[in-house]
Amino acid sequence: MKKIILGLIGLILVAVVAIWLFGREPKTMQVEDLPWQVERTPTGSTRVFSIILGQTSLDEASRHFNKVPEIAVFLGAQGPESIEAYFGKTRVGVFDAKVVLSLAASSEIMAKVAETAGEPEPMPSGSWKRPVSEVALETVIQLPIKSITYVPSVQYESDIVLRRFGEPSDKLQHNEHSEYWFYPDLGLVILLDMEGKEILQYVAPDDFEELRSQMVTPGPALP
Repeated sequence: MKKIILGLIGLILVAVVAIWLFGREPKTMQVEDLPWQVERTPTGSTRVFSIILGQTSLDEASRHFNKVPEIAVFLGAQGPESIEAYFGKTRVGVFDAKVVLSLAASSEIMAKVAETAGEPEPMPSGSWKRPVSEVALETVIQLPIKSITYVPSVQYESDIVLRRFGEPSDKLQHNEHSEYWFYPDLGLVILLDMEGKEILQYVAPDDFEELRSQMVTPGPALP
């Protein structure tokens, strides 16, 4: 009798597994952190890669990516210009990409960070890159993220961009083989390059015009 009962239990378990695997109800897997998954937030910002621009801190983003970035302060002729975190090749969602996070920092904070920063390294743009010191690190990692630069490992064809992001509000020729596509409602600018890597830049929609104005002249290449 005991063997019969165990046998019946086994058959029931097999039936349950079979129903789950082959039942009529479709089984779906939710994939997150895709570059076209840009959500508007109630505060007027955007959420992409699990980062709410202007709210999520560098520390939170680093924990989400499970990676420690290279953090530096950039100085121009007039002094500190930005603080950025470079993640290099990183798995974001299901894709690999290079990711740079620009941090929202006041001029006072940038100046204080620059005081203890490491040796300067010249950049193609004419600015100087200086690594953030351990002394300033505790302050820097708590700063909110202002913008995201995302460079996918795979090349995006124009038809893929149209399918995933929709028709841009307008376009701007960058050079003979690349152009900018603008998505102001998403706070997004995409550089489509037929001979190189695409570059996606995300900001809060309120900061979009500032980002667009930077597209007139090319910025420094990513490391």
